[in-house]
Amino acid sequence: MGGIGLICLLLFFLFIHLAHALQPGEDAIEPMVLFAAPILFNIAYTGGWIAELFLRIVSRERNSIIASTLLKLGLSFSLFIAILPAAIWFFIWVIGSI
Repeated sequence: MGGIGLICLLLFFLFIHLAHALQPGEDAIEPMVLFAAPILFNIAYTGGWIAELFLRIVSRERNSIIASTLLKLGLSFSLFIAILPAAIWFFIWVIGSI
């Protein structure tokens, strides 16, 4: 998750630079977001096992299909959120280049 997040951050900066969207002196990102994003990604990623633990307490059994599904959902959501800003600026850059 950290590697994907770093790559997406670098792509975000590249695409925002190529789109010429920043005025001199403007920041591309708030510094607090750089600190908060990894924490939020980790919360989304770990939400799957927390939900599985809750379901295990409620149903008193372990269902491996539900566990793997929740893990995939948490990871997919985290990756989607990490990729989204870079993807949006990529499309802004492409549309602006036309």
